[in-house]
Amino acid sequence: MGSAILPDDLLSQVSDLERRIRILEVTSRTGLGLPQGPLVASLATDFDFGTTQTDVAGLAVTITVGERRRLRIAFHAHVVNIDFLHAGGNNTAQITIAEGATELARRTRPQIADSSDSFGSNQVDIDGEVFVTPTAGTHTYKLTARITHGMSQNMAITGLDSGDPAYISVEDVGMVPT
Repeated sequence: MGSAILPDDLLSQVSDLERRIRILEVTSRTGLGLPQGPLVASLATDFDFGTTQTDVAGLAVTITVGERRRLRIAFHAHVVNIDFLHAGGNNTAQITIAEGATELARRTRPQIADSSDSFGSNQVDIDGEVFVTPTAGTHTYKLTARITHGMSQNMAITGLDSGDPAYISVEDVGMVPT
């Protein structure tokens, strides 16, 4: 029996498959891992916050990463000024992505009206992201919130029941080249 002659496109497919198998073998030996889908935590119920930097309960994600991995950490928060007592529209909310006490990214949204102000909106969306290359091991990323300016003493981040829930997502986006 002689050897079969394979068409070029089939040879190309076999070559590509062999390359993928080699990558998987190297990956499993080195523990580098392949990118995984995002890990997401959503806020179940509304979360009230004031002028003190506060961890947003329920918005933390723990991930275990291999060496030289790049992560994308993103968030969305729908913030509502629920303070009826203090007039004025120059209230500022701040949402921070943190690992422990280390701030990784901060987004601030000014000009949030109070609930009785007819000249501005008392609801805003705050979105942000940061890319990090952590050390190998387990890391927990969280959101914190606070009012940084203005007369308001009480704001809220909306949960699942609002239809626009806050979330934090952590996604492994690949390996950092050496």
